[in-house]
Amino acid sequence: KSKKDLVRVEYFNLGELYYSNGQMGKAAEAYRISYCFSVSTDDIVKVSIKLGIVSIYNQNYSFGLKFVKEAVFKNLESPKNAETTNMLNTIHALLQLGNAKLNDVASCLWESPICSVEEMSILTTEKDLAFYAVMAGLMTYSRKKFKDDYYS
Repeated sequence: KSKKDLVRVEYFNLGELYYSNGQMGKAAEAYRISYCFSVSTDDIVKVSIKLGIVSIYNQNYSFGLKFVKEAVFKNLESPKNAETTNMLNTIHALLQLGNAKLNDVASCLWESPICSVEEMSILTTEKDLAFYAVMAGLMTYSRKKFKDDYYS
């Protein structure tokens, strides 16, 4: 392994240690450094998921959003398994929700089936997530379109 790869792995492991001890600020910093040394899409997606989760815990949505957003685009270029893609989309949606960007929340959540986000229950319940998706959808629905659909 290259020196760069060893540094990436060590900082990721340090982030895991901080995360397991509930030190989310330190975990975020260790994951961020690991991210800086990440080259492959797999590594970027893996560390971005962790950065997104600690950003939600820290309520530092903008911080996590910049990493997760890039990972979403990288994942689109070469999609991983459905579970990883759905987890990434869900974290992206929750970070958007923290920034009150409801249009973006709706599009993120509608890309993933609600039943596939079970693993995200540490952050929110499926019921709450469904509520957020519906509310985000309603916020993006124009009054004129709603009226036209209702009266047609």
